Amino acid sequence: MNEDKAQLAATEAQTVLNVALGAERVQQVQHLIGGSHSQALSCKLDGCECVIRLRDDNQGFLLDQFVGENFAGQLPIPRALAIGHFGQGLFYCITERAKGHNLALSDDRCTKLSVLSNLFDVMDTIYSADMTGTNFGRLVNGRTFESWSQFILAIKDDYQWEKLYAETLLKPDVVERAIGKLEDLIVFLPEEHRLVHGDLADYNVICDGPKLTGLIDWEYAICGDPLYDMALSRAGQIRAGQI
Repeated sequence: MNEDKAQLAATEAQTVLNVALGAERVQQVQHLIGGSHSQALSCKLDGCECVIRLRDDNQGFLLDQFVGENFAGQLPIPRALAIGHFGQGLFYCITERAKGHNLALSDDRCTKLSVLSNLFDVMDTIYSADMTGTNFGRLVNGRTFESWSQFILAIKDDYQWEKLYAETLLKPDVVERAIGKLEDLIVFLPEEHRLVHGDLADYNVICDGPKLTGLIDWEYAICGDPLYDMALSRAGQIRAGQI
């Protein structure tokens, strides 16, 4: 569990949200397992099954809202129903609840393989989404670029490298060699202009048995090359020691 994320009592969350939304609309609030950056709770909003997330900024919530409003008709994306300031330095987002459970919690190999087969179909739909008029990079309130190559090379400026060198085992010469190799290869990158999830992993997939019912947490969504999703997914497996 991320010790920095919100950890409020369910009764407190229900009370505060009913003050914000009015008329005792939020009921049956209970804690949920999961949420790497947000505290997650289940609830009923106006009688409908929903999920509440609480965290210290709303940028990820706004991206969820944007993607849901624009692509939920094509993709299994739970819609954001309400976003607001919770108080105590926190923001809330209430979304529809997809039926089922987090794929990362499943131990059944056959179920995972069936869901992954569904996921490939969903990925085809994601990468076919119409992104006309959208710049490369973040979709909402973020830095955008005129080309995919510019987005990739922004890694040189977007990280606090000196802090990383001071606080980790990372060495400047290793980073410099890696960025140099990236600059050599950048000319071969295609300028793909597609919707990219940005964190396509089992903990962001909801399934009901073998059926994929929801693709959640679009806070890292960008416009760019779908291979970015594949590369990040593989990197996540390496960090988790799965390959």
